[in-house]
Amino acid sequence: MAAWYCPNWEGCPAQIEGRLIHFVSKDTLNMDGLGPQWIHIFLEKKLIQKPSDLFSLKKSQLMELDRMGDKLATNILAAIENSKNTSLARAIYGLGIPHVGETLARKIAEHLNSLEDLITIDLGTLKQIEDIGEVVSLSILNFVKRLKTEIKALSKILEFKRTEGPALDGPFKGLSFVLTGTLTTLTREAAKEQIEAKAGKVLSSVNKSTNILVVGADAGSKLEKAKKLGIEIWNEKTFLNRLES
Repeated sequence: MAAWYCPNWEGCPAQIEGRLIHFVSKDTLNMDGLGPQWIHIFLEKKLIQKPSDLFSLKKSQLMELDRMGDKLATNILAAIENSKNTSLARAIYGLGIPHVGETLARKIAEHLNSLEDLITIDLGTLKQIEDIGEVVSLSILNFVKRLKTEIKALSKILEFKRTEGPALDGPFKGLSFVLTGTLTTLTREAAKEQIEAKAGKVLSSVNKSTNILVVGADAGSKLEKAKKLGIEIWNEKTFLNRLES
């Protein structure tokens, strides 16, 4: 669970700021160039209070801020506009629901047709989803109840791409991948989607059935284990080249 939760859900400034920073981050809506410092300034100047407010920002408002030039304002607004085309799983993860990480958000998305469906999801449906028990289900329902108005607003703004399941055929068919370290051009979830789109399979740990280890910056023990097992290792450049070929 994210560390920025506090008891006063609706009025705590630290939580509001943390939720907005999470919403725009690379792993969620990926609003490139809109970092924590700008979120802090936008809040301080009362330009935004909740995620949906970001999509109403005007260039004239941004240009009134210190250190905000024409090019930067244009780039930030373009990043906000581009973020509208996202996946349902990323949007759910972006809400910052307690206990719901990227993997769980994707599993929830598989049971919904739209973001607004999250408002009417019931306890029984949630408990049927893998890795969600009663405690997590109740936490989700409580959070969604409080965020109902915001979810409705976002559902009218965002344009969701349908996330397809793993492809049945493609250049990575029969290959099992493991990802380790930090990739600079793709999030872990995006890399997984790219592999599955080419019929590959992504594993969580290195073992004898692993065919390829994709290595980013600050790779950990998975790299050493892969070397010992003689597993093929791709750096990020090789991985991207194989995706494009």
